[in-house]
Amino acid sequence: MSQCDDSAPTSGPPRRRYSLVLLIVPVILYVLTPVVANSVEPRVAGLPFILAYTIAVTILTWLFV
Repeated sequence: MSQCDDSAPTSGPPRRRYSLVLLIVPVILYVLTPVVANSVEPRVAGLPFILAYTIAVTILTWLFV
C-alpha cells in the first residue's frame, strides 16, 4: 500500500513583493515623460531630450523586466 503524505511540498519560493514593485518603475518613468522631458533642448547625441529620454527608459525597462 502507498502512504499518503498530507503535507504537500511547496512548488517554489514565495513571490517577493520587491520584484513586483520593480515592474511598476518603467510604467512610472513612461508616465513622467511629458513632465520630465518636455523640451527640445538640451540635445543628447543630436537627439531632442524627449526622444533620448524615451530611448533610455526603453532600455531601462528591458533591464527591470
